[in-house]
Amino acid sequence: MGEHVMPQRAFGFLLAMLVAAGALALAAPNGVGSPRAGNMIYVDDDGLCGGATPCFRTIQLGVAAASSGDTVYVFAGAYGHTIMIVDMTYLTLQGEDRDTTIIDCEGWVACMILEDSQHVTITNFTMFGATYGIQDYTSSGSTTISYCNFSDMRRDAVWLQGIGGSLLHNTINRSGLYGIDIVSDFEVLDNTISNSWLDGIWAAGSNNMSRNVIRGSGRDGLHLMGGDSTVTFNAVDGNQGSGIYAGGMVGLVHDNSLTNNTNGVFVEGGGVFEFNVISNNSVGVYVKYGSNAGVRNNTISGNKIGVYHSSSYGATRITGNEIARNEEGIHVTDGDYLHIAHNRIIQNAVQASDPDLKARWEDWTASNGWEGNYWSDYRGLDNGAGVGK
Repeated sequence: MGEHVMPQRAFGFLLAMLVAAGALALAAPNGVGSPRAGNMIYVDDDGLCGGATPCFRTIQLGVAAASSGDTVYVFAGAYGHTIMIVDMTYLTLQGEDRDTTIIDCEGWVACMILEDSQHVTITNFTMFGATYGIQDYTSSGSTTISYCNFSDMRRDAVWLQGIGGSLLHNTINRSGLYGIDIVSDFEVLDNTISNSWLDGIWAAGSNNMSRNVIRGSGRDGLHLMGGDSTVTFNAVDGNQGSGIYAGGMVGLVHDNSLTNNTNGVFVEGGGVFEFNVISNNSVGVYVKYGSNAGVRNNTISGNKIGVYHSSSYGATRITGNEIARNEEGIHVTDGDYLHIAHNRIIQNAVQASDPDLKARWEDWTASNGWEGNYWSDYRGLDNGAGVGK
């Protein structure tokens, strides 16, 4: 690449690094479990590093020269090969600019591999072309990946099997399996994930996922398995399976926008689903094998079927929702353990149906908990009992 502009840039850069190092030293005193104020190591594919030293031409050489607590700063450029981060603690690997600090991993297993490392931070890189973008299969933990671009990975952009960490402000496109594949105790915030072959995010355990944009997945936008996750303020659109698949979880899913998916939400198990906007899906909320699930205070509109309940083996409550202008508002094939109350059921082409339990149609209020719903097409006397409405 061409030469870097030297004196003013180098002075400003070094001054910023000195200020950051001083702040780190003041904020994080040495001790067990705390990062030490480490050294700065520089990488530049031109070998210039703005005049800073030590200076290496490859990222791997920079990482190899680092100790726990150090920062490896990578100038904009084109880099290749897999980067191994092994047995490190509190290492920061920082690119100069996410769009111009590029790791071409075409044909490699991974762009970066973590082994037996804790508190590693990776930020400001573009990576493409490997089987995995960043891969950890040895239970490294507390990993932070932020402000990175991933594209065209043959399997996962990010695969982390360790416990805990943060995935922040990343852009992920065209992953061959999952955009993000994680286990438990992660913060997954402000990422944009597009066109994953299977799921945008596959997650087990308990995680916090907020303000992500997930679209165009071949199966589910978010595929959640077990745990007590909190899923909030995500925009999940145009996925071929479910916007959110919740399998066996007991967490909270609220204030999400779930549009143009096959299912807005698919519930197998428990959890609370509230204050979501669920529209223009084939099915807004699909409950299968519900167990103490709560679907409440959502806006469910413009779907082919607003709410579809096939079965529950523990009390499932559908309450306080506005179910409006769907082709069919509510469809029930098995009403056992199901309670539907206090919903506003408005201007659906078919307000509700219970085709396999027609003998109980007029008895929904008595045995199945359908009292207290508002039906826009009801013209009878409202005596508060709900029978027949």
